[in-house]
Amino acid sequence: EEENGSIGFMEAVRQNTRWFEGTQLIVISNTNWVGENVPCLTYGMRGMISLSVTVSGPQRDVHSGNDGGVFNEPMTDLIKVMSTLLAPNSNDILVPGFNDGVAPGLIDLAWSSLQHEGREFNLTDYQTHLGVPALSAAASAKDLLEARWCRPSLSIVDMRPGGVDTTRRGGRDAGCYRFGPTRFSVIPKTAVGKISVRFVPNQDPTHLVDCLRKHLLKEFGKLGSKNSITVQVEALGNWWEAEHNSAWVYMAENAIQREWGCKPLYVREGGTMPVAGLLERVLNAPAIMIPMGQASDSPHLANERIRRTNLFRGKNVIRELLTEIGGQKSAEGAAL
Repeated sequence: EEENGSIGFMEAVRQNTRWFEGTQLIVISNTNWVGENVPCLTYGMRGMISLSVTVSGPQRDVHSGNDGGVFNEPMTDLIKVMSTLLAPNSNDILVPGFNDGVAPGLIDLAWSSLQHEGREFNLTDYQTHLGVPALSAAASAKDLLEARWCRPSLSIVDMRPGGVDTTRRGGRDAGCYRFGPTRFSVIPKTAVGKISVRFVPNQDPTHLVDCLRKHLLKEFGKLGSKNSITVQVEALGNWWEAEHNSAWVYMAENAIQREWGCKPLYVREGGTMPVAGLLERVLNAPAIMIPMGQASDSPHLANERIRRTNLFRGKNVIRELLTEIGGQKSAEGAAL
């Protein structure tokens, strides 16, 4: 259900907390190794804010041949205002206040761990795996991992004509799915851009949304357009941070070492899993992240996979962990 936003999951948990009485630990496996060969433990994840920016203009779609060039077009306004979010020659974010509140030292544990296994991550292999012509945050491997895991980011993930016709079969976006030669001739009455923001400890998502909204409204005002703009938060999930010195994490490290024959690398994750923090608060228990998959598993993308060896040995890690927890609890009971 996570791929669909886990709709209804937390409501189900809250309505049935009796099922989870006495919970002492939450174990989650929804992250990946930093490389291909060495198992990992994830001790932190970024938060996420998904926003829609909508520019609205005429009452209906307009033909570009008949009426183009005589009014401010929503798609053109949207492109102009979205272009003010990032610096022209870099990924520097131009929104005032966007980097407020970033906790220091987030990379320290991960980098210390990776230095003992330097072959597990390098810039050349990472660039090849991504399939990109160049890396923009690549002064060093440490700088790149810090950008991926420990710094806020802003990505424009979609821009398209707006207007959803829910009466059509499948609820297709009537403002986007135009077919035939005329699809190149229509000026849409609305245009929608999608922004994905990732933020880190100890940033406040409410502050970030306010900063983005103020920036977009200010920049839109500079256009002098008679169109209108709205900024809407579609989804928000907070960052997560483990207590990496806890006994639970130590047990997980032991379980991984017994199964794989080596100590795990401590890593962070650039992605987001809001359910981790929510479960911690509702069940009043800490969560730990034990990734099973390799970096090349294409999580949340086409052809997502997991190697058979990782799946079965990952199950063995969980068994080792539960066995150790059970043994410790039995010893504590006998001592009493």
